[in-house]
Amino acid sequence: MAPKQLRSNSGFTLIEVIVVTGLLVLMGGILFGTVGSFIRGRNLVLDGRSNQRTATLFFSRLNRELLSSVAEAISSEALESAGEQSGNISNRRYMLGIDDSGGSTNRDKIRFVSEDSGQAVIGGQSNHGRVEIEYRLVEPEDSSPTQFGEKRRYLLVREEYPADIKDPEIYKKRKIVVPLAENVLSLNFRYRLSDKWFDSWRGRRYGFPELIEVELELAGNRGDPEVFKTAVTINPRESTGSAASTNPFGSS
Repeated sequence: MAPKQLRSNSGFTLIEVIVVTGLLVLMGGILFGTVGSFIRGRNLVLDGRSNQRTATLFFSRLNRELLSSVAEAISSEALESAGEQSGNISNRRYMLGIDDSGGSTNRDKIRFVSEDSGQAVIGGQSNHGRVEIEYRLVEPEDSSPTQFGEKRRYLLVREEYPADIKDPEIYKKRKIVVPLAENVLSLNFRYRLSDKWFDSWRGRRYGFPELIEVELELAGNRGDPEVFKTAVTINPRESTGSAASTNPFGSS
């Protein structure tokens, strides 16, 4: 009778080791792929929510400030920088919307006076009462990537001063600039009055539009831009003087 082949109870054969190793590698690959897909999907969702939150916060603040806008002349410095003359009362502006398109990018600006809309500052001096506000895009100062396809990334900032400041030194000292959003591709304003749309606004003597359309374009991680839009109805509070003009480009 042939002798029995004894097998150790404490070891594995070479085939068993190979099979187990292969299964571990396969399971590791499946697990890695699943976790990687989950992380990528989570990042896409969070990126979309982040852009949505950015647009919502910006639109909410702008809407609140525009609804509190007042018929008070913006500063001569702002008018002169926009090529306007402010010496004569007939040239005074109560809202200034500049259409600034550079290639495929809209870098519009809007400036107006608002009631009780000052930026809270921790450890510094805040502005109270009526403030002059400007929204615009600026070049980022850090080393963040500036290109997004054919477009450039910009920083959306909000700038404010106390309204109706005459002293240029006080004007500079009380300036507050706050960054609101990064990865901004474009900012566009359109102004509606009497069933007509205008790309810019330089209305005289209470020349306010009836409606302002705002478009904010943000860069997303998926490689596609995300566009958000809103519209704000304007009903400015009068400061002094008579009723509003109905011609945004006409004389007072």
